[in-house]
Amino acid sequence: MQARIKKAEIDAFKLQASFIVTNTTLPILGYIKFEVEGDYCRITKSNNEAFLVRTVSCDSEDCSFLVEETVLYSFADFSTSEYINFQDDGNRIRIYDERTNTKSPTDRSELFPPIEKNIEDWMPICKLALVTAGIAGQLVFNGEVMNAKSFVFVGRGKVAGTDGNIGYYQTIGEPLPELVLRKDVAACISKMNTCQYCRVNNYDFFKEDNSIYGFAKSEYGFMDLAQVFPGIREELTFCVNKSSIMKFNVHCLTSTKSKVEGVTFDCEGDNLFLQMLEEKWEVETKANIPVKGKNPGKFKYSPTYMNNLLKLLPCDEVFFYPGHNRYYITDAEKSFLSAIMLII
Repeated sequence: MQARIKKAEIDAFKLQASFIVTNTTLPILGYIKFEVEGDYCRITKSNNEAFLVRTVSCDSEDCSFLVEETVLYSFADFSTSEYINFQDDGNRIRIYDERTNTKSPTDRSELFPPIEKNIEDWMPICKLALVTAGIAGQLVFNGEVMNAKSFVFVGRGKVAGTDGNIGYYQTIGEPLPELVLRKDVAACISKMNTCQYCRVNNYDFFKEDNSIYGFAKSEYGFMDLAQVFPGIREELTFCVNKSSIMKFNVHCLTSTKSKVEGVTFDCEGDNLFLQMLEEKWEVETKANIPVKGKNPGKFKYSPTYMNNLLKLLPCDEVFFYPGHNRYYITDAEKSFLSAIMLII
């Protein structure tokens, strides 16, 4: 057995595979699988819950072999050659280029978990939905206990996610499959420029060009968060520079000796008054920021949650308006709707 693969393809695979956490329980999953058939080679990483298959051009003989992931990546990082070569060396795989060679442990490639190959009926997911899933995915939890706060929900023309304190919601003007995405899956697909989707058995498949991701389908059912995020008002209350609020919140969080419980938010005329009072340490911080719009009333918010939300919003000026026990935030074009919830 002898094969050669372009180093650039291995580098690209390593970058894409960073979203697949290596399974350290099953030794066979510590390998990367190479399958050469005709003019193409399929490179696969799997952890049984998720996998990546990248198909690249190859002028080698048909073969199938396993290379230890850490050895492969380390050699590729060190190599400066255009191609990396692989050769069967008994119970090892020799990896070499013009200047360097090393050997990797290996195993029988047929023991590697099988990956579905016959995938059909792909449907496109637009770039806006991918980006929005990535934004919402940064808000949701990533823990062992799974509930509605652990997923991004895609479908029925919308993408949404919330951790119960802050949330993000966007209407997408194109058809979407109903998806329940874990935090890591949302982060992965948000990096794609184009995406085709298909569901086979218990896996969600996402394809970009010559690469296919597979993620075990969530057992949690789809949820429409439209009740949490109603339609955007025709008339918005007021707008303010996003970074001004964020800078004040950072100042509050870094200038006190105890946890900041809340900042009072009060708008009068053309000024937004912000106040943080810490009675225990007799610390009081105030600021006023120019605003445009009507008086929205007064409320108290967590500066941590507010900043966690504002840093994700794709705009410089944010528009606020009050709702039931929350404030909604959008942009001038009303292209999305976010919420700071559980007002103190």
